[in-house]
Amino acid sequence: MDHGRRAFLQAAAAAGLTGLAGCGSLGYRGSDEDGRTDVRDGGSGATTREPLPGETALPVPRSALRRAAERDGIPAITDPAFGPDWAGISYGRSDGETYTPRLSGDDLVVGITDAAGERARAYPLSLLRWHEAVNDRYEPRPGAGGTDGEPVAYARDYVTGSEVINDGVGGVPVVVAATRTGTFAYDRRVGGRTLRFEAPATEAGDVLVADGSRWAIPTGRALDGPHAGTRLRAVPEASELYWFAWASFHPGTRVWRP
Repeated sequence: MDHGRRAFLQAAAAAGLTGLAGCGSLGYRGSDEDGRTDVRDGGSGATTREPLPGETALPVPRSALRRAAERDGIPAITDPAFGPDWAGISYGRSDGETYTPRLSGDDLVVGITDAAGERARAYPLSLLRWHEAVNDRYEPRPGAGGTDGEPVAYARDYVTGSEVINDGVGGVPVVVAATRTGTFAYDRRVGGRTLRFEAPATEAGDVLVADGSRWAIPTGRALDGPHAGTRLRAVPEASELYWFAWASFHPGTRVWRP
């Protein structure tokens, strides 16, 4: 796949979701082992970031364009089927053998829920690596919300390592942070108060701190302190996408900037 495309996390206040896209592991041009862009300036050793959308001079020269596959060379999944798991599924391979796919406990998926957190769907990355996109329609539960929310895109470059974003989306205060395994967004209101989160450099990269407690990024659960055991509410409309996919569905998106 062309790992020169930047991955973004989008968060919207609406409950609906119009589409998903993926390409296996999310990569970045000139990325290091942590997945962060590393561009050296001359021989000084200084590190600069890749430009955000709108900061690149246009038109882009043809020599700078790269394509890993021909146009329409990767078929999207246009009529997805769903079930509790992959039990009972098998199909024949070109070599005459029968293949039986299975999901293991540590397989990665792109998951979505409705605004109430009552209905969920999972799209396995093992399929998205090959098809790259799923065209699906996921209606919100009646009365759960309204697909008129504020679309916002966050560059993953800004939420790696010891960085974290405190922002507001559609009137909801959110915190956006990333680990080696993914990017996460939570409502940062706890007990009627809006907390401000930080990512301490002394931690391993999977923990945030706020109001005297440490919070696990992958689960949103407070590990200690006055909020021990409390869980932040995950933003159900947030997912990790390539920029080209998110911008195609939401051309008027706001791009977060520091």
